[in-house]
Amino acid sequence: MTLSLHPEPTDLSSAFADLVISRKWKSFALIYEEDEQLIRLKDLLRVSNVKMLIRQLPTSSAQYIKLFKDIKKTGETNVVLSISNDKVTDVLTAAREIGLLTEYNNYVIASLDMHLMDLADFASSNISGLTLDSMARKSLRIQEALLTDAVWLFVAGLDQLDRTEIIEQPSLTCESKSPWKF
Repeated sequence: MTLSLHPEPTDLSSAFADLVISRKWKSFALIYEEDEQLIRLKDLLRVSNVKMLIRQLPTSSAQYIKLFKDIKKTGETNVVLSISNDKVTDVLTAAREIGLLTEYNNYVIASLDMHLMDLADFASSNISGLTLDSMARKSLRIQEALLTDAVWLFVAGLDQLDRTEIIEQPSLTCESKSPWKF
C-alpha cells in the first residue's frame, strides 16, 4: 500500500485555475521555468475565454528585464509565476523596474512554499498564492512538513495496530529475505 500526503498535481492545477476564474481575469501571462511546470498547470492552461501569454523564464537574470518589457508591450497586468522559489525575488524586482509591479498589477505565485518567501519589499503589490492550511502556521518547507506528517501518520498507524494486535519485534537482519509481517 502506498499513501501520498502531497496534494495531487491535478488538484493544485485546478486550484490555480479556480483562482484565475474567481478573479475574473480575461488574460494573464504565465512565466514558467521548466517544461514540467506546464504539465503541472494543465488545468490553468485549459481555462476557456482567457487569453494567455506563455513565456519561459530566461536562464540569465540579466534577461528578466527584457522579458518584462515584452510583457509590458502587450498591456498585460496579470501574471502567474511558476518558477523556483530562489528566483522569485529577482523576477519581482525586474518586474518592478519595468513598472509591472504596481497596485494595478496582479501576481500569483504557483508555489506551496510561498509562506517562506520574504516578500516585504513588495508589500504594496498584489501578490498571492496558495498554501496548505497547516503550512501557514509552520516555518517549514512543504517537503519538510509533509515528511513530518508522514512520520506522525506512521506512528498513529502503529499505535492503532498495537491496540488491535500484539506487535512483537522479531529478530531482523539486513540479510534476511523475509519482511516484517506488519
